Amino acid sequence: MPGGAGGISKMTEEEEAQQNFKISDMINKMDDELKDRFKALKAIQDLCRGFDDEENEEIRKLEIVYENKYKEIYQLRNELVNGTTPVDANLVKAFDERAVEMKDADFEKIELTPCDVKAIQGSPKGVSDFWIKAMLNHPIGESITEKDRPILGYLTNIELDLHSGEESKGFDLIFTFDENTYFEGTTIKKSLFMKD
Repeated sequence: MPGGAGGISKMTEEEEAQQNFKISDMINKMDDELKDRFKALKAIQDLCRGFDDEENEEIRKLEIVYENKYKEIYQLRNELVNGTTPVDANLVKAFDERAVEMKDADFEKIELTPCDVKAIQGSPKGVSDFWIKAMLNHPIGESITEKDRPILGYLTNIELDLHSGEESKGFDLIFTFDENTYFEGTTIKKSLFMKD
């Protein structure tokens, strides 16, 4: 009888009730000398399961706290990508310092493919095509078709908004685009609701 969040996957209430009935029935059919041991084991398992929902609620609260911290950083990225803010000299300095810290004897042996920056050369600000290139270099890129690429060229930002309160087991993905001829408006929001 595995327990805790790392145990068996969640069941529907009906499936869980049926399983509990089967276990209780099986225990009640055991020899008297064994019954109490297995009743106690089942009670311990039930105590573990009782903490699952509480644990999940606390984890979700922590996820929301950190997602709000990430949003501040993502806003800086959005401003830089879309050219609404100048490059912060402190960020460049942080990059340079980290590069020095990471350099070791094997650094020169690393083979790299040069980054294609033709699309932004000569542009005074911003990083055009940032999102489509990021998506194509991510495992999700395998599902992007040739038909998707021109539309995704208009993508200027992707935001994640974790649900809280009653709908706390889900999130919204908010895609912001430049005005385009593919659809009206500039925002597409996809809401996902997770089930136990």
